[in-house]
Amino acid sequence: MTLETLHTIKGILAGAVVALAAAYWCLDRWRVAKGRPALDVLLILLAAVCAASYFDFGQFPKYRRFMNPHDVFHYYLGSKYSREIGFANLYECVAIATAENHRGEILHPTIRKMDDYSFVSGKEVLAKADTFKRPFSRDRWQEFKKDVRYFESLVTKRHWRGITLDMGYNPTPVWNMTGRFLTNRVPTESTAGMNFLVAIDLALLAATFSVVGRTFGWRAGLFTMMFFCTHFCMSYTHIRGGFLRMDWLAFLVMCVCAIKTGRYKTAAGLLGYAGMARVFPIIFGFGMGAKFLWSLWRTRRIERKYAEFFSVLAMVCAALFAVSAWDDGGLHGWKEFAGKIGVHNAHIAPVRVGFKYVFLMAHTKPSGSWNVYKAAMTRQFNERKAQWWLMIGAALAVSLLAVRKLEDYESLAYGYVPAYFLTAPTFYYHIMMTPLLLLFLPKRDQPLRMAGVMGMFAVSITMELLNVFMPLDVFLSFLMSCMLLVLCLYCAAAGLAARPVEAGATPIVASETSPPSEKARHAEKSLKKPQ
Repeated sequence: MTLETLHTIKGILAGAVVALAAAYWCLDRWRVAKGRPALDVLLILLAAVCAASYFDFGQFPKYRRFMNPHDVFHYYLGSKYSREIGFANLYECVAIATAENHRGEILHPTIRKMDDYSFVSGKEVLAKADTFKRPFSRDRWQEFKKDVRYFESLVTKRHWRGITLDMGYNPTPVWNMTGRFLTNRVPTESTAGMNFLVAIDLALLAATFSVVGRTFGWRAGLFTMMFFCTHFCMSYTHIRGGFLRMDWLAFLVMCVCAIKTGRYKTAAGLLGYAGMARVFPIIFGFGMGAKFLWSLWRTRRIERKYAEFFSVLAMVCAALFAVSAWDDGGLHGWKEFAGKIGVHNAHIAPVRVGFKYVFLMAHTKPSGSWNVYKAAMTRQFNERKAQWWLMIGAALAVSLLAVRKLEDYESLAYGYVPAYFLTAPTFYYHIMMTPLLLLFLPKRDQPLRMAGVMGMFAVSITMELLNVFMPLDVFLSFLMSCMLLVLCLYCAAAGLAARPVEAGATPIVASETSPPSEKARHAEKSLKKPQ
């Protein structure tokens, strides 16, 4: 089964999910109860097929296994040997270890440097081998070489030659601390152990969809799972099949659910870890901050729930920062990370998605060198910085107004909108749309919210089908950026048009409730009788 075939199947499956959601909406709108059991059966069956699609129906066209060895290579070696290689020297050490494993043969002729993303020859790196090996003990270097040999065995020779051309290892010291704790206890020769590392994300995702189901109803849980499994962002391997790559997403979705159930301190803890593990998830707190400001403006007092949320959030972030610094033996890890992520964020790449690329109108393929194109885009962005920040400020101002009438959990889900404007990550990170689905899904009985659900699926369906006919490059990524801009504008409009919920009221989700019982209908009729 080819990747194009899988894209087509996932696009069709997502279309079937939309059709099923529309069928539920029609039944609820017309108050028809008889068709619901049949739709429930279809929902369960479709959910099973969508779950199978997440695993490529067992085909795995790229690596012939669910594990993504390219991604696990970075996060396993990067965390396990972080004390020896830091954030900068992974590729150099891998090139040296590979050469030693192959009796001096240079299998990495070109290596990307992490300080500026320029390239250096493998010969230059090997000439400085002693410098890069110095932080390792003798036994530790032998273990590193063994682990490098393991990952080399999982990919083709061509892939291995190019593995040092990527953009390195980019998590925060907090994630690094967690990853290091696990990888130093799971050797690569343990098949069960390596499978366990990959399975952590699957367990987190299963827990996430279960929490959504418990909070918003089992149907909402299945719809969320199907959205995730068929989404274009998950169609390529990348972070799918990786090692602890979905923790931030799981905690973001659970954070929305915790707010819905009134567990503000739990939500703050979840958001705190997600933000300290990946930085950008902290932007999802924008909506809660806006709600806090509106509450303060309206009542002239600080509501306890907001005080608890932001106090716990600050304490969790501070504690994680302090513990990670202690575990690293100082602040050098955070200093290295800050420099590395600064270079990473400034980099112009062909598969990044966000408002920045709409702003730059970066939709044409470079006719010459990519480095020349990148330099031109960077120069253009720097020259228009004032205009950029003016537009970002306007987007945030509209968002500030848009969350005013939303419920607290909805304002947290709305956090995707400011995240879209403020960041431009690689396309697969836009799976952070999953929490946004909870802005629309729980109230899908309302036409505006149902349209939002369909619009979110439509973006993914369109991308899946377009990618069948055109490669994932600058132009297709630009189209995705444009579609997500339209979606964000719709989110703002939906927020501005939202009906405010009275204090203490709990909105009823029509599609998650059962038809009224005979006893309830009889009681309703008796109330309508004239006295």
